[in-house]
Amino acid sequence: MRLLLADDDPISALLLRQRLEGWSYDVTQVDNGRDALRELQAPDAPRLAILDWEMPGLNGLDVIQHLRNTPNAQERYVYTLLLTSRNQEADTVKGLDAGADDFLTKPYRPAELQARLRVGQRFLQLQNNLLAAQEELRRQAFQDPLTRLPNRRTVLKRLREDLSRCRRDNQPLGLLMLDLDRFKNINDTYGHSAGDAVLQEASIRMQHALRSYDMVGRFGGEEFMVVLPNADAAGTISVAERICSSVRASPLLQSGGPIPFTCSIGAALSAPGMIIPERELINAADAALYHSKNSGRDQVTAAWRLAAA
Repeated sequence: MRLLLADDDPISALLLRQRLEGWSYDVTQVDNGRDALRELQAPDAPRLAILDWEMPGLNGLDVIQHLRNTPNAQERYVYTLLLTSRNQEADTVKGLDAGADDFLTKPYRPAELQARLRVGQRFLQLQNNLLAAQEELRRQAFQDPLTRLPNRRTVLKRLREDLSRCRRDNQPLGLLMLDLDRFKNINDTYGHSAGDAVLQEASIRMQHALRSYDMVGRFGGEEFMVVLPNADAAGTISVAERICSSVRASPLLQSGGPIPFTCSIGAALSAPGMIIPERELINAADAALYHSKNSGRDQVTAAWRLAAA
């Protein structure tokens, strides 16, 4: 594990470094507080630090206080052990109150120092596990676990945000509702694991057909929603047809044989000057989707063309 050692006494620092390297630590050594702070605030900084209390520039307490006041300090926490010749209870309290995680007086016993460093490593591992768990929970809250696409909640939120912005800027917005054709037949014929593979592959192909600022999300089952900000009628149909073409491009190769699959799409449009509630826009795209499926599947239907018919 990487470790920062900050001590302005060259002899004691050399002896301590040799001991730490003998314990398999990768040691970065500095002899003043300013250099220590710079090293600990670097993007790839060590997460474990031994700081001498008395140093030129900034002392050990100063370094710790700067670290604790750094924005997002908890996301990349540095476990600090304050090393000092001070041995009064008030000094211990002062050091811990400043944000030090541990406190060791000189002359230290090597076995005790090694044990305290192991405590620091366990603390950092537990924090890494906690942050990883928090990130996983955050990901699960916004992402569909199978396709890795934004989930229903996330894509609906994006629709509300983009719809509000496009209205404010007098820009159009296209909405697509998409359904994989005869998906139940795929599950019944090839099995649910093959159906999952089709969902995953279709999700990848959809994303490849989008512009960089569009969003596709899994709406539920084999149904997807695509939000197309700043897309007029022609642009919305163009993206929809590109998705259809991408999805049908080639069968998915599985052990049970190649699985062809296609999709049907319904398109709706919020044009400049129009105030269409979010639910009505979704319903219009849904109605167009059902028309696509009832008209032979593997095609795009525009809601505005149905309304004009």
